[in-house]
Amino acid sequence: MNQKFNYDYFYDFSYAERTSDVNFYIDVAKQYGAKGVLEIGCGTGRVLCEIAKEGINIDGIDPNSNRIKLCQRYMKPILKQNPKLKSDISTNTIQTYKSSKKYSLITMPFRVFQHLLTPQAQEDTVQHIKDYLMPGGIFVFDIFNPNIKMLADDKFKQEFGAEQYVTKSGIRFVRKDRIDHRDYFNQLQFAEEIFEFELNGKPYKIVDKYTTRYSFKNEIELLLKYTGFQLLTIYGDFHKKEFGQAEYPGDLIFVAQKSR
Repeated sequence: MNQKFNYDYFYDFSYAERTSDVNFYIDVAKQYGAKGVLEIGCGTGRVLCEIAKEGINIDGIDPNSNRIKLCQRYMKPILKQNPKLKSDISTNTIQTYKSSKKYSLITMPFRVFQHLLTPQAQEDTVQHIKDYLMPGGIFVFDIFNPNIKMLADDKFKQEFGAEQYVTKSGIRFVRKDRIDHRDYFNQLQFAEEIFEFELNGKPYKIVDKYTTRYSFKNEIELLLKYTGFQLLTIYGDFHKKEFGQAEYPGDLIFVAQKSR
């Protein structure tokens, strides 16, 4: 198989048309990002590039160097079109990131926060984020609102989803998901993202194994308060419906302000 057709290649295409959260984060950046935005876990730039197109200075970090390369490539024409725009995109985590900059807005879109697998990792990350925020700066991130029924249903241990896509080069592929197992004591799910496609008549299957931690609303509220943030809003979806008014389970979208 051509090395070009790796997991990140198909990941990029399968989420390219997801826009509800993009529009939400554009609005957030317009409201709070006047003095610069840092996106943590920017990936291939699905959200970051659209914010940059609005003329907002935005930096991005992600530990995945392959996705960062794609993001940098997508940003080149945007920067060329707007020479005054400032954007630094690098392979980093917030723990390894080194900069003298302070931002008016820091975001973690697309459930990046759920890849922090312990309460200590969550706390450490939020503390690092606070260090890079200006006084009164805003931190916005989203996670799944844990679906109690899904967490206990073993049918999701079989492949599900089967969403179909076509790349720009005409390759048809299917994306599926599967829960391998769960650790209820530590609120962890061990899952797989699966891409199936054919190349020159030969079938291929790429499986990416990953682990996420689900957190409940009250956990995050207490974490933010403990680490020096004032919680401004909790939305239940990207159309800005209040938590409890959106369709269950929906999302948990936190808007918090650095208070100390």
